[in-house]
Amino acid sequence: MSASSISAMVIGCSGALGRAFPKVLPASSTVTSVDINPPPPPRSSNVVTHLPLPPDTSTESMIELLPHLDTVASTHKFNAVVAVAGSWAGGGFPSPSSPHSEFEQYLSSSATMLDTNLKSAVFAAGLATRYLGEDGHLVLTGATASLSPGDCAGFMPGYGLSKNGVSYIADMLRVEASFKVSVIHPATIDTPSNREAMPDADWGNDWSLPEDIAKEVIERLFVGGEEGNFNIVTSGGKTTLIKL
Repeated sequence: MSASSISAMVIGCSGALGRAFPKVLPASSTVTSVDINPPPPPRSSNVVTHLPLPPDTSTESMIELLPHLDTVASTHKFNAVVAVAGSWAGGGFPSPSSPHSEFEQYLSSSATMLDTNLKSAVFAAGLATRYLGEDGHLVLTGATASLSPGDCAGFMPGYGLSKNGVSYIADMLRVEASFKVSVIHPATIDTPSNREAMPDADWGNDWSLPEDIAKEVIERLFVGGEEGNFNIVTSGGKTTLIKL
């Protein structure tokens, strides 16, 4: 597909990475935003509609979106679904004889990660099978850390599990789907919240700018037609997709 012909559904369009896609795509493309919050101003002219996702992300609320998406799809046939909704929460496995509060934190953080990261990917996969044809491409968001259990076990097992599950969804879809399915695995994305949380990090060298990630996805996956699992590697301020 050409960049100008892209009709994308972006799940998580109000987040730092999500809003980079309409910003990078040409004005002739169309973007449908699906998120709890609308994309912050200034809103890109190619965002044709915003469909609010209720904060509870319950099954009922997700099903209620389908008639609205059906209406959009009747006018702007989707050929891309980008799922970048998600979050991060730490909390390791409970230690021996740990207090109940530590065990509760472990369960709570894991449940949050499964709900925000894995459930949104499950939702995106269902939307892709409903709306994408043979020329379509679904892009899900994993994480570099989830590719190595040792990188997550100590302080974020719930996050690692949720992001690893995203890759498994993609593997299953590739068995049955007629459209392309890819997973991008960022390391650290250069966002205001990450800078605030890690003020001493070398963000100018190896952190990935959201716009650079969006450009790589559009040029390599949508326009170039590549498919697979990709690490997002940034070095010296240059961001590249490396196929795994």
